[in-house]
Amino acid sequence: MIDLRSAWIPAPPVGSVPAMESTRGMIGSSSDGNELFRGVEKAVFAVVFAVVFTLVAFTTEVILLSAFVCAGIVIMFPFASTI
Repeated sequence: MIDLRSAWIPAPPVGSVPAMESTRGMIGSSSDGNELFRGVEKAVFAVVFAVVFTLVAFTTEVILLSAFVCAGIVIMFPFASTI
């Protein structure tokens, strides 16, 4: 039986490019559509983030304004009879 631990694997000739490295530059290039998809994905995320951020900010503003109005009514209530 052959002991594979001692098997000798010859090195590739000098100047040759292994198969995986020859396609490395093509991975992620615009020709396969990955970058276009990433661009669309980023744009969709930006729109969703902007909408959610706007809704949260608007809701927070409404809550704070309501709180200030209620606080103003509560503070002014004892003095309402004097006005």
